[in-house]
Amino acid sequence: MSPSLSNSSDNGTRNRRTDTSNLADHSDPHSRSPDDLEDENPSKRPRLPLGKDDCENDETERLRAKFMELHPTLDAGKAGKSFSSFQEAAKDVRLVGTYLAKLEKFRGSLLPGINRSYVDQMWQQFIQRETKSQSLAQDLRFPGNTYMIDMAVELAFLWNHPQYHGKTEISKTTMLEAVEAKNQDEACAILEARSKEVSSLGKDDSEDSQTKQLREKFIKMHLFLYETEAEEHFISFRKVAGDELVNTYLAQLEEFYRDVRNDGPLQIRLAWPQFILREKDSQDLAKNFSFDGNMMDRAIKLAFLWRHPQYDGRTEFSTMRQAVEAKTDNEARAILEARSKNASSSTVSSDIIKKGYNSPFLRFDEIIKPMLTSLDEYTEKWQDTEYLAPYAALIGPSMSGKSRSLIEMAQHICVIYVCLRSTDSTGYPPRSALAEHMLPQKLSNLTYHSALLAGIFQVAANFFNKQDVTADVRVRLNQWNDYTEVASLGTLDWAERTQQRFTDDVLAEMKKFDNSMEDPLVCAMNAMSDSTGFVNKNPLKVLLVLDEARVLLTTPESTLGLSLFRTLRRTIMKTPEKAGFFTILVDTTSNVANFSRASKFDPSARHGFVGPNLLYPPLYEIASLDAMVPPEPPKSWEELVSPGRLFKYGSPVFGTYFCDASAEENAVHTNIHHAILELAHFKLLGPSEPTGPKNLTKAQAFAFLGPTIQPRLSAAYDLNTELIASHAAHCDHINPDCDMVLSNYPSQFTLAAAAVRFLTDDGKLVQCIKALTAAVLYGLNAAGSAGELASRIILLRAMQVAFASKKKT
Repeated sequence: MSPSLSNSSDNGTRNRRTDTSNLADHSDPHSRSPDDLEDENPSKRPRLPLGKDDCENDETERLRAKFMELHPTLDAGKAGKSFSSFQEAAKDVRLVGTYLAKLEKFRGSLLPGINRSYVDQMWQQFIQRETKSQSLAQDLRFPGNTYMIDMAVELAFLWNHPQYHGKTEISKTTMLEAVEAKNQDEACAILEARSKEVSSLGKDDSEDSQTKQLREKFIKMHLFLYETEAEEHFISFRKVAGDELVNTYLAQLEEFYRDVRNDGPLQIRLAWPQFILREKDSQDLAKNFSFDGNMMDRAIKLAFLWRHPQYDGRTEFSTMRQAVEAKTDNEARAILEARSKNASSSTVSSDIIKKGYNSPFLRFDEIIKPMLTSLDEYTEKWQDTEYLAPYAALIGPSMSGKSRSLIEMAQHICVIYVCLRSTDSTGYPPRSALAEHMLPQKLSNLTYHSALLAGIFQVAANFFNKQDVTADVRVRLNQWNDYTEVASLGTLDWAERTQQRFTDDVLAEMKKFDNSMEDPLVCAMNAMSDSTGFVNKNPLKVLLVLDEARVLLTTPESTLGLSLFRTLRRTIMKTPEKAGFFTILVDTTSNVANFSRASKFDPSARHGFVGPNLLYPPLYEIASLDAMVPPEPPKSWEELVSPGRLFKYGSPVFGTYFCDASAEENAVHTNIHHAILELAHFKLLGPSEPTGPKNLTKAQAFAFLGPTIQPRLSAAYDLNTELIASHAAHCDHINPDCDMVLSNYPSQFTLAAAAVRFLTDDGKLVQCIKALTAAVLYGLNAAGSAGELASRIILLRAMQVAFASKKKT
């Protein structure tokens, strides 16, 4: 039976938990502690003594006072009777506190200026079933506000039926039916029928303990307006995701909550449902909780997992962000379906590409030996009084063999390889576990990278010192490669090449330096130098490779105002002479070469102090083009024009893919040809929106013209840089000051075939010609006259028409 209230002045709140020891303070959600987050279900709490007598506990007394405060129109006798009746029906003093806290919040959410006596009157009519929820909304000036209506319905339901509070079988619809029933008997009949219906389904009997635990944890960690709302979301989420993925989500969310700074776990539990339901966007979350980039990335991934579990494990992070930040679920689905359609229609096999990465390396003398010679010269020349730091950049387009070449070097020198690619990238090699620590989100001092690199070098020294010194050099280096995993070609599954064991050892060594008064870097470098003397007689013994190095251009949250690259460069400047150590920064973008010179200025340097100016020239001549072409000339016309030979010209990726795919059982050559041309098209097109842009960018236009009519750009530095970084152009030249870059598309059958097929679309060809015309007008083209380019376009068009006619006949 519901308690009676003759005249009330009520308020409410959306807060889900209330500390009954201090209700007035905890009506504000910002003042509540994590202890208040314990489960609110009365059946799971210890019973508290009830009843008004001389021994009434402090919680009950404070709640009674709060009840009187919120109902000033009642005389003391009626208010006390109403309080006792509700307390007896609720059977738990904390449930009374929950009602009062939500009531206070409800009143505070009403528009200012509403007569409070009128509010009391309307509220009394509503909870006594004399008016409906929509009428209440109209009278109290919140028509159409579903949040306020839902809050009012929940409060009225809690007042009239406290015994059903927290029952997961009571949905919002059932709650509304009970509140708007004609009388208490009709409402009880509705609730009893619903309970019997659920009971007949055997829900509690059939649900195993693991699912119950997941359900309880989910509800506890998601402070929705109603527990029934959390229940509904749990059911729908589990139906799509399954128990294992639900458990993964909850574990990651729990860890995420613990890492929230300042406000603690309570506020993020209140804000999280608003974020995943699109009521608040990522900017709101980042601003309210001062999240850095890493925390926001975690939030995006968790929200994506909750909203789209069916796409887990097969979506790039950039797509996750677009889906999470979409304004509606329909918009998010459109983004994901477009991506999924593109991925599912692809004929390129990632397994074959992986297999090609482990293929034997060709032309060592032409590709690797010149690079090692240059690096030996750089290492030999290192002097801190002459050069800025012992590092250089390796620049080259995608598919030029940069990473594969450096890993091949690991068979001849000690290579410490760290891949810094983004967490959502599907490229090879995969991101190293050490990348997270190499790229801190916050940087409070300049000693961080010193300790990290000291840990790396000390681990290397420890490893080589434990080896059998009589073993062959190749054996010892291969053992190191197996330990660091990434350079261990052919011995590990790609999913396992994370360097986790190596990373754990580095962090353990790094902790030893935390409290050291002296800089540990030089000592660790000397130890590594002593332990790697066996490698060879050349100057270079140890090469630190930072792949996908453009991320070092970012500036972490700190008071230093320095990019990650600058702090790293300051660290390696301490390298002793003759240490046999050098660093190489690898990427497709020449920015990692260009910014070196521009960023030599040190804002914290002493006045009048001039440091060393010399930088090592970037490496960009990678002689991997045509590496797959057989040295013997073709013996017949058929052999010359055969796919097996044509695909081997240009980037070795295409020839390797053809050979490995052809060796597969039941290989279909037509499918292989389509897959290679699709891969080539993707490399030329570069990054694009999920749904595909209607108009080509300037860089895309030149990328498709490059392999066909080969226009050359002379002065357009930014465009040259973009073509190399994102559209498979080769780097022809970088000047000594690193401020001018020249690109080119050397003759390659595969890229040319992909470009010609793309340009059969008249609209795309016109867009490319317009971009070329603008470049000629501004004098950006360096190769030939406009007439020569026009002749090439005419020839290209004639070839397209001829091919089309041949197909028709």
